[in-house]
Amino acid sequence: MDLPRPGVYNGHAAWSGREATAGYYNTCIQRGAEEQWDAEQIGAAWRQCPTTEQYSLDLWFVHESEPEGDWDEWFRALLKDRPMHGYEMIQEIGERSGGAWRPSPGSVYPTLQLLEDEGLITSAGEGGKKLFTLTESGRGEAESGPDASWEEAGRGVDWESANEIRQAGFGLMEAFGQVWKTGSADQRQKALTVINDARKQLYLILADER
Repeated sequence: MDLPRPGVYNGHAAWSGREATAGYYNTCIQRGAEEQWDAEQIGAAWRQCPTTEQYSLDLWFVHESEPEGDWDEWFRALLKDRPMHGYEMIQEIGERSGGAWRPSPGSVYPTLQLLEDEGLITSAGEGGKKLFTLTESGRGEAESGPDASWEEAGRGVDWESANEIRQAGFGLMEAFGQVWKTGSADQRQKALTVINDARKQLYLILADER
């Protein structure tokens, strides 16, 4: 599947017509057993299914991909300033990169563990959290290595447009959720039609540009 741009996406997957299709096939199986259908009758019934089972996947862009490069260098650059907790490092990376990169705990802590195994950092418990500090060896590498280019992580990101898109998406889903919670069945159906039509119109914008 081709995506409009590289990065991290969220999505919603849904089946349509699945229950109706399954119900039809179950009925065919039951009737076929009762009436002793032959292979030709079964094949004909299978081909005449009045419903269509479809799988849909809606994706929306969340943020740019994590920058390429030596992750060790990024973490050593942070710890060169002062000892930090893992969560504090995640926040610091987000701030220094201008919000372009906010790594997940699942990517941060394994890297920190690797640095500790290599003797470049140490960790000590503090208030139920781990406080990470550079060792002499780690500080030597941090001092002699190149400075981390935080600007590189945020390069090419139009944050004003991204914020507008995010607010528009949240506003649309908030309005849809309100209708779904308090509206009548007819109003819910109208709201669903609006959402489906909006999705189709957005895809048509991409189709026109191609």
